Amino acid sequence: MPTAPRRPRYFSGQLLTAEDFEAEQSYLLRGRRSDNRQLHGWGVVCGLGVRPSGSGGVTVEPGLAIDGLGREIVVPDPREMPDPRQPIDDRGEPWGEPVESEVVTICLAYAERSDGDADPVRFVRETYTLGVRPGPAKPPPLEPAADSVLTGSADEVARALCGGPAGEACDPVDECVPIATVDRRKGQLQVSTCPRRTVASTDVLLELVLGLVRRVQVLEQRG
Repeated sequence: MPTAPRRPRYFSGQLLTAEDFEAEQSYLLRGRRSDNRQLHGWGVVCGLGVRPSGSGGVTVEPGLAIDGLGREIVVPDPREMPDPRQPIDDRGEPWGEPVESEVVTICLAYAERSDGDADPVRFVRETYTLGVRPGPAKPPPLEPAADSVLTGSADEVARALCGGPAGEACDPVDECVPIATVDRRKGQLQVSTCPRRTVASTDVLLELVLGLVRRVQVLEQRG
């Protein structure tokens, strides 16, 4: 459940410690991540294509995602997975046990590690791991508003939009963003990036709305 935000309160002559600065960073990070998750959603933002490479491996292309906690996950460079069943970290090192399944889902997760050799460490790098789950990726479920758009009247759509937030939990959804399904069952590795959850930009949403308007106009002209 969400808790009330708590931020530092500074005053003249205050002796600031590392704890104060960490509290301020936590306050700002929490606000940004809450905005990401609750207002924009979670999933793939851009990039993160997955393609076969080498002998039975795959390569994850650079991109950006937001996880169920609202954390931004950046993949800055292509990362090869020699065995799609073996989870790896951002340096390509094994990260956990391999998954024994002919069909697996690769998912992207947020991670942190120390950056630099200083003691104490001065920086933390926000990075990622590539996890593996057995079975294919599941399509995102339709929200009540989406269902009503397909089958309901304008009033039913309005009610679904109004009542949707009341029935939606504020708890985090998923910390690992599915990005591709890898299938070995036919003897040849097949990679599919659909279905997967995505976060659409305002430009994309505007294009979709305009496209729907044009379609309605065409249907009315035929009508």
